[in-house]
Amino acid sequence: MHICHVYKDVYPPVVGGIEKFISLSIQEQKQWAKITVIVCSQNIRSYKETKDGIDFIYVGEWGRLLSSPVSPLFPFFIKDIKPDLFIVHTPNPLGELSVLIAKGRIPYVVRYHSDVVRQKIAMKFYAPFFYNFLNKAKLIIPTSNIYANNSPYLRPFLDKCRMVPLGIDFQRFLKPDTEKINAIKMQYGTPFVFFCGVHRYYKGIHILLKCSPYIKVPIVIAGDGPERKHLEQMAKSISAQNIYFVGKLTDEELVQYLHACSIFVFPSIARSEAFGLSIIEAHAAGKPVIATKLGTGVEWANLDGITGINVPPNNEQALAQAIEFLLDNDEIRDTMGKTAKERVLSEFDIKVTAQKEFDLYRSIID
Repeated sequence: MHICHVYKDVYPPVVGGIEKFISLSIQEQKQWAKITVIVCSQNIRSYKETKDGIDFIYVGEWGRLLSSPVSPLFPFFIKDIKPDLFIVHTPNPLGELSVLIAKGRIPYVVRYHSDVVRQKIAMKFYAPFFYNFLNKAKLIIPTSNIYANNSPYLRPFLDKCRMVPLGIDFQRFLKPDTEKINAIKMQYGTPFVFFCGVHRYYKGIHILLKCSPYIKVPIVIAGDGPERKHLEQMAKSISAQNIYFVGKLTDEELVQYLHACSIFVFPSIARSEAFGLSIIEAHAAGKPVIATKLGTGVEWANLDGITGINVPPNNEQALAQAIEFLLDNDEIRDTMGKTAKERVLSEFDIKVTAQKEFDLYRSIID
């Protein structure tokens, strides 16, 4: 079987939940099928390369409009690929339209990561094409049932939806470097609260900053992105003495920080946050998570009262109260963390999710 994954970026070099998931999935799936990945190159040059037995096609682009690559050659490259099945990761209008235009008789599956939330005006024009794209898909794989049921775009197609959650490499969280963990604890103290993610508008990091005066422990914020400079200025303006921006972390450093912290905070504020892979990574390190109630897969990734606490979005008081509650209750915090870790192994390990997803692919081809 030959499978072609279609998206705009891949990890590395792009750091993001979807990109990381695609990278992990294809590493697992290559043992069962020939894998091709087509993405944009982030410059005008197009090129191909093979890494770890996987064929990558990087198509040149002219830039990005509303976060979507402008790449006139993308449909032509798609047309030259002759897989048995396309896996189109969405949202990605360029990839969706390219597959619609060029696929011929080749079936495709939609790996549905999120609705288009912010570009509402553009979506009014694109919606008819998007519904046509979903209608012609053989199968739609959302990351959670709660997201599918609450999505205005997926609701007409629930009969062709089959849920498979995102997965992580559980093994890399099992043997953390104790010396490095202790060094992090020495630097920030014990306990401390931790966030890591791309600094985008919907991540709600500004809400975490607003609640910092009510938190008696350090708040460590890792990652980078378009909102970082604004957030650092905001932290200065409110004279937050317990906020530490540490920038991008390597995968190894992230594991150490997750083991070192007491609580992971995930304060997202919009449906753009469809799942929250960072939640699962924190759980793999045995840490409870405080997340938000968005009507998305975030509430499936973090089970309220079981693996952490979910609070209303855009509510710094509720967020601060939840943080303080877990800081003050060691036994509850430890129990939630242990339960969360066990759940990751059974439901969110990439070996489990990749196999489930591939079985769905095979059901279409067979």
